[in-house]
Amino acid sequence: VARVDQLIKNAGCGSAGARLSQIKVSAMTEQFKLHYGAALVLIQTLRDRLSNAEIVNITSRLGLMVQHQRGDFAGGNFGYAYRIAKAAQNMLSLCLSDDPELAGCRVLSINPGLLQTASGLSDAVYSAEEGARAVLATI
Repeated sequence: VARVDQLIKNAGCGSAGARLSQIKVSAMTEQFKLHYGAALVLIQTLRDRLSNAEIVNITSRLGLMVQHQRGDFAGGNFGYAYRIAKAAQNMLSLCLSDDPELAGCRVLSINPGLLQTASGLSDAVYSAEEGARAVLATI
């Protein structure tokens, strides 16, 4: 059985529905499956190969509750589903980091910065390549 030394989960996409009247439960479900569910299933599937591995979930500033509480995104047009799914993914990382079945593993959530991607926001300043380099440097 091959051992996995590093597992970097970086799948995601933005979502519509930035206002209460626009939220669709189906969109929430899809975002949860992608940002939280996929990471969980992948880690569960590889668990026996993750001895002392680094497990990295790529997150977003939009999933950070403290920034929302500060009002950093007030008035923004940010989809509920994406933000909530990223917050769930961040909590997953915290739960995994304390799980005895992953003892010896290092679990991280890393925000690669404001990336210029198809789902990136207008204030994005870094290319995807720069973001990837920053993640690898952090690891």
